[in-house]
Amino acid sequence: MSKFKKEDLLSLAPTKSVTLSDNSIVQIRGLCVKEIKIMLGDNSFNETMVEVIQSCVLSEIDISKLPTFDIELLYLAIWRLSKTSAIVPVSFRCTNEIDDNQCNHLVHTEINLDHVKLTDIPSTNIAINGATIKMRFPTILELDFFDIEKPSDVFDLVLRCIESVTMNGETLSVGTDLVHSEVVEILDYVDETGMIKLVEFVTNLPTNKIDLAVKCDKCGHTEPMRLSGLNEIIGWVE
Repeated sequence: MSKFKKEDLLSLAPTKSVTLSDNSIVQIRGLCVKEIKIMLGDNSFNETMVEVIQSCVLSEIDISKLPTFDIELLYLAIWRLSKTSAIVPVSFRCTNEIDDNQCNHLVHTEINLDHVKLTDIPSTNIAINGATIKMRFPTILELDFFDIEKPSDVFDLVLRCIESVTMNGETLSVGTDLVHSEVVEILDYVDETGMIKLVEFVTNLPTNKIDLAVKCDKCGHTEPMRLSGLNEIIGWVE
């Protein structure tokens, strides 16, 4: 056992506060060797991300229950703390067509990680023909488990994310007023338009993004670029 207190060891890593989508504030610290070991494990990317965040969050919060975009926000903030600067280099291939040939020049530029923003968050209340279905956003582990390319999995995901149903002025909560079979029965009477709304809610999720204009120093072409989600933002930087 170390002769130093855990609080003393934690002071070795940089810390900051992060505001989540519900305006709650979470205290985090930067990556340490113990998180690098987690990253080198055999778990899926999403499982690894949750484990790393849980390790680096200093506040009392259940990470596994957060929506995906808050998980992204926290992971990006933790990853950002490991960088000496918010300004990081990125490279893109110019796709401009010149005389039927792609320029293909490698353009070097920079992005500011502090400019990453969350896209608009839709209302969790879905109006369907006089009724209102209150939803929650799926967690990252649910998206890891359910295949949104499979209609049956999407239906099950929609089912899991329903919190309550309001009809004729009466609100019934799932788990207390409504059992699973009753929620399934309600969905059986939702028309195609309503089901599309529910499916889009659980599949077209808000995400973290950064916009930039990339100018090719060879052909002069300027192209707007948007990096969306962790895979693109971190992937391009790394």
